[in-house]
Amino acid sequence: MLSNTDIAELLARRAERESGILSRAFRRAARSAFLWPEEVAQVAEQNRSLTELRAIGPFIEKQIRRWLDKPPRVSKRIPPIRRDFISLADARRLLALKPAWSTRLCGDLQMHTCWSDGSGTIAEMADAAMARSYEYIAITDHSQGLKIAGGINERTLKKQANEIAKLNKLLRKSGKDLVVLRSVEMNLNRRGKGDMSPESLSALDLVLGSFHSSLRMVDDQTKRYLAALRNPYIQILGHPRGRIYNYRLGLKADWPRVLQRLPSLTRHSREYGTRISLGTDAHHPWQLEFIELGLGAAIRAAVPAGQIVNFLSIRTLRNWVHNGKDFRAPKHLAKRLRILLVEDHQDTRHTLSRLLTHFGHQISVAADRQSALHIMASQKFDVILCDIGLPDGSGYEVISEAKGQHPVKAVAISGFGTETDVRRSTEAGFDFHLVKPIDLRELEEVLHQVGG
Repeated sequence: MLSNTDIAELLARRAERESGILSRAFRRAARSAFLWPEEVAQVAEQNRSLTELRAIGPFIEKQIRRWLDKPPRVSKRIPPIRRDFISLADARRLLALKPAWSTRLCGDLQMHTCWSDGSGTIAEMADAAMARSYEYIAITDHSQGLKIAGGINERTLKKQANEIAKLNKLLRKSGKDLVVLRSVEMNLNRRGKGDMSPESLSALDLVLGSFHSSLRMVDDQTKRYLAALRNPYIQILGHPRGRIYNYRLGLKADWPRVLQRLPSLTRHSREYGTRISLGTDAHHPWQLEFIELGLGAAIRAAVPAGQIVNFLSIRTLRNWVHNGKDFRAPKHLAKRLRILLVEDHQDTRHTLSRLLTHFGHQISVAADRQSALHIMASQKFDVILCDIGLPDGSGYEVISEAKGQHPVKAVAISGFGTETDVRRSTEAGFDFHLVKPIDLRELEEVLHQVGG
């Protein structure tokens, strides 16, 4: 049986063979197939008109019925510009297998209102969210750099925040549980720079950063993403690749490097423990139903539920945002520590070194056991952060040698965190055991404890 995804590919191919109005009609139908709430084959089996479905008229209905009656072969070699998209029907089928995902969903973290290029008011978006029993939504209208989408400046953003505050007060008085978060989708230029002042961003509950220009670049854009992630006010990177079905291929980057360079933020995301935020990017209240596409895509990619930001309660979400800010704006240090970081993975070593330096500590780095022993022979340290698995030995050997020379606190950095792993590292002389990807808040607390 042909799925909606199969039908979309057949429609897209037909559009390529047609011209003018027909080409546009088939192309529009191909895009719409991903939003059909039911499988078109099931609609046909029930003897219902296919014109019930979005963008299907009598002419295209006849063509689809011919395909359903005599299914053509759908090549597995789908062009990259149309590959790996999920249909609403597929998403609902996946959610039926994991019903808890729908009930755990607490909110939607990307939507637009009539303050920029949306068609609904903030109150209307809130009503639609309450109909879905959400705890929270984030209003993320475009920022001033995106004038084509009615982007708002700092003064207008402040006026919007006042409207949101009044609405939240009204919701509380009415006994409603919904919280409307003050946010913005800040436009990022091709160098990764934002267009809003730090003062205006620091007053918000949440900040998305998104690229909206130079999205057809074919060369590697890793530097652009790394620059964006260095912005201390951004919690979420919106629609990171900028893909659009059958229209734009999206940007390329070294995704493992991007995700690992700043693990405190948000197929690669699952591997690196990155938080995933789901946002419909709704421009009208009814479009909040698109959240099912995000949930379905996360299930299909086997992203653990614990990494989904939208499953956090409002209190935990606020703590997550606050802690993320803490990682980049360090507290007053009880003591400036001399730290030896022993880590063989270059990106992890670079990231941790940069962040620890930012926290005010004095950092030395080593990539292997021999280098670590050489450094320890000429310097004393307060703390040694050491990976367990090293290319020329183990972290256990490093700590054994270090503690034999002078008193020092040792923190294990490991990819494993079972009770047995922790016990073994403790027996080897480690005072603390942290599991990769490193929770920087936890690391900071450990260092404060040592410095205290």
